[in-house]
Amino acid sequence: MKVSLFTFQFMGFSEGFLFDNYNFENYSLEHFLSVGISVMIGFIILLLVKRLETDRSKRLLGFSLGLFVLAAQIAKSVIRYQQNTFSLGEDLPLHLCNILPFFIPFALYFKNRQLWAVLYYWIMAGTIQSLFTPTLVHSYPNYEWWRYWIVHTGLVMLALYGPFIFGMKARWSDVLKSLFCLMILAFFIFCLNHLLGTNYMYMQGKPPGKTMYDLLGPYPWYILSLHFVALALFSLLTLPFYLKR
Repeated sequence: MKVSLFTFQFMGFSEGFLFDNYNFENYSLEHFLSVGISVMIGFIILLLVKRLETDRSKRLLGFSLGLFVLAAQIAKSVIRYQQNTFSLGEDLPLHLCNILPFFIPFALYFKNRQLWAVLYYWIMAGTIQSLFTPTLVHSYPNYEWWRYWIVHTGLVMLALYGPFIFGMKARWSDVLKSLFCLMILAFFIFCLNHLLGTNYMYMQGKPPGKTMYDLLGPYPWYILSLHFVALALFSLLTLPFYLKR
């Protein structure tokens, strides 16, 4: 029986897709290429969406892109469950970047400026730093590599969808609202961590590897420091909207 070269390549990709390789290294060539290519794809998508003529088409496409990001996030839990490697402490979508895909499709479909503003601050302040200090451990072509970059760069693209496609603007009043909502979410996750014995949103300890958390002091003081960092970042993220005016 003849087996084509494509079949061998596909079989190899399939095995690599499901195989945990632990080969990813921060600030490696793979890291920089992953960020660069992902950002470029997101930029091209925004340019193409900008050319659409009707508001309905833009809303539907934004909703569809949001669902694609959400599907990538959910796929991780499904694959882990199918492999019998699902971990209650790692695979529930309870980190901030994993929670956001559940809300962003609806913020764009309904063009809800207030919901978009909250998500905009959370994404731009939290997700962008995940691109430069990733907690990713598996390299290409593992499914976690795909999920990580689709979710994180996809969220940034969708956050920019608001101002670039719909002309939405963040306001100074949104800063405190977003910070207050973040505190409520963090408190909920903190309580859930105690019940489950988990560390979602890194409320019980710092993430592994070198991240910005290392600059914020030891546990639990870095949690307090994060509030001031968030306030400063949210304020900086508001400035472009007023400078443009």
